[in-house]
Amino acid sequence: MHVAAALALGVRATPRVPAPRAAATLPPPSAARIAALVAVPIAWGTYSPAVEFAYALPHTPPPQALSFAFVAVSAASLQLASALAPPEQPLEPTDDAEPPDDALRLRAGAELGLWLFLGSNIQLLGLQLTDAARAGFIVQLTTVLVPLAEALLLRRALPPRLWAAVAAATAGIAQISVLGGAASGDPRGDALVAASAVMYTAHVVRLGEFAAALPALGLAKAKAAAQLALNVVTLGALQAGGGVDLGGWAASLTPAEAATLGGVCLWNGLVPSAFTTWAQSYGQSAVSPTAANVLYSLQPVTNAAIAAVVLGEVLTPDEVGGGALVLLGAALASTASEREGAAAEEG
Repeated sequence: MHVAAALALGVRATPRVPAPRAAATLPPPSAARIAALVAVPIAWGTYSPAVEFAYALPHTPPPQALSFAFVAVSAASLQLASALAPPEQPLEPTDDAEPPDDALRLRAGAELGLWLFLGSNIQLLGLQLTDAARAGFIVQLTTVLVPLAEALLLRRALPPRLWAAVAAATAGIAQISVLGGAASGDPRGDALVAASAVMYTAHVVRLGEFAAALPALGLAKAKAAAQLALNVVTLGALQAGGGVDLGGWAASLTPAEAATLGGVCLWNGLVPSAFTTWAQSYGQSAVSPTAANVLYSLQPVTNAAIAAVVLGEVLTPDEVGGGALVLLGAALASTASEREGAAAEEG
């Protein structure tokens, strides 16, 4: 997939979106926006364990059916939230000082929804072949890919403290993954999860260009709608072509299996999907993609904590040390001075 070319083309062709902003032009992030971004990896940390519950059922659901169900719940909940919430305004108005039009929102939703659709479906395929904990570590390749994409494709000079944050978080993820005792997985599953990290990287980078120009809830709705449409088309094509037999699979489910699947779909649709779709748009309107992504690298720590509390697994010293490095990276990212980025660009 020509992800780099697509990213570069998207930066050049986006209408009425502010030009790629140097770090110094970002508005100061509020505590609420930082808190929203910190909550994202906590919610994400529950996604893979929930999927594994579904995959452990005697009648395993097709990944595409799970993806459709998650996104359908997400889109419906965001639509309800939009109906109940007061009107939003973007953090940064467009250049002509007019409210953002529907065309911009739909275009942003279509592009960002595509990246999320590809990332989530590829990740679900990978989770069939590798365990949830290992996948949580591998998907955090985004910690390295996002700043590289920012620097190379968007031609941004990044603050030195952010590079230190990336190094600390990456070292922590490597320590947890390599030395922390993560179960070995099928190399094909690892490769699929790594590919999903590339798609999520594209989403994080491109979201940095749209988030300040569009209201967070409206953008989240547009992304979820695009994902849902892509899932409907994909699932319909697979059903028509004989790739899946949804009727036969659904008829084989026992009441207990159906109840378990319903709980998984509600949880993953509401929390790791709907909430994080809104929280990313809300938080990244005032936080650069690299800073936000290092905060997102808390996900392996939350995975380890969930495994310890829910599954009774004991953290090894290497996992504790790696988690501390990830936390250090997140702290460095959240306190990096935007003036450092401006100074780096001038230098």
